[in-house]
Amino acid sequence: MTTTKRIERLWSAKDYARLLGELLSGRSEDLPRARTDINAKLAATALGIIRLDEFNQSHLPLCGQLIRMILTAQEADGGWADPMTTALCVRALHCSRGNGVAGDRGLEALARLQKSDGSFPAEPIRRLPSDAFATAFVVYEVGDIAGQWLDVPRAMNWLASVESSFDDATRIIADRLKLKYGAVAAQHVMLRQLSA
Repeated sequence: MTTTKRIERLWSAKDYARLLGELLSGRSEDLPRARTDINAKLAATALGIIRLDEFNQSHLPLCGQLIRMILTAQEADGGWADPMTTALCVRALHCSRGNGVAGDRGLEALARLQKSDGSFPAEPIRRLPSDAFATAFVVYEVGDIAGQWLDVPRAMNWLASVESSFDDATRIIADRLKLKYGAVAAQHVMLRQLSA
């Protein structure tokens, strides 16, 4: 397990790839594609915040430094590099029941990228093809905090409709998504049916 001292040491040394690898190790998101398809610096920073929160160490000065890095890296459209990195950054900003304008802007950026069928592209351009891994990863990271911004049930339905085309990594993250958020998606569907 990566300690707070190790996070601080690797982040200060700007060894983002190693830090990302160590922070992903043993997590549900630890898949080769997650290690290669997301921005290493931003993802390591976001996962550092998430890990510090899990250790109940959000009060450390390092956590403030990591949060400032995330805030200053936010792009004009509200996202960070790509949809998967944006999802990690939003999740990091919502740790310890945190929320704020930057997190909301990140969710709005993801909402603009979500296609009408519920899927997401791997890159921050909506007209690019849907990507099952990116869709599962985004919903896995922010499905419980997406609220009014993302249509989680539609994303889950889209994933179910393309399940036969999953590669191994997508199958793994989709299965973990079902375990983690299946009940959340079902609640969203029930609420929509009641309000209709």
